[in-house]
Amino acid sequence: MDATNTARALGIGRPTVESHLRALEITHAATILRPFFGGGRKEIVRMPKVYGFDTGFVSFCRGWEPLRVDDYGVLWEHLVFEYPQAYFPVRTWQYWRDTDAREIDFVMVRNRDEVDAIECKWHPDHFLPEIEHPVILTGINHNEQYSLILGDAVR
Repeated sequence: MDATNTARALGIGRPTVESHLRALEITHAATILRPFFGGGRKEIVRMPKVYGFDTGFVSFCRGWEPLRVDDYGVLWEHLVFEYPQAYFPVRTWQYWRDTDAREIDFVMVRNRDEVDAIECKWHPDHFLPEIEHPVILTGINHNEQYSLILGDAVR
């Protein structure tokens, strides 16, 4: 989420947007994920992602009525993220993305050299292993556990 663009679109200042985001985070209405980076030159290091506490809230805020098939993937990410937040609340969750648009949805840093990577796809056809594979996180030497979570795996 780009706070500057959001502020411009709403006609308010960037500090106001950041203040509102902090309030949503404090009240657990939203979670802000910061980028994970391991030293690669093409990694995104500043752009946070915002996840809502509930898929109904997210759908309402985005004006998704009725839902379109294209909306399922984003909602699936929000739904999947609720689980690790509930069961690992003290862990720091991040995401990984580079300037080539390769991305891992969720990265949990266990310690200095161990991370868990979680990729969410609504449909298995949307998973592109040549782009979304854990090897892309190895800008530094990590021991990685990688999970792919599918929503519509069986029709």
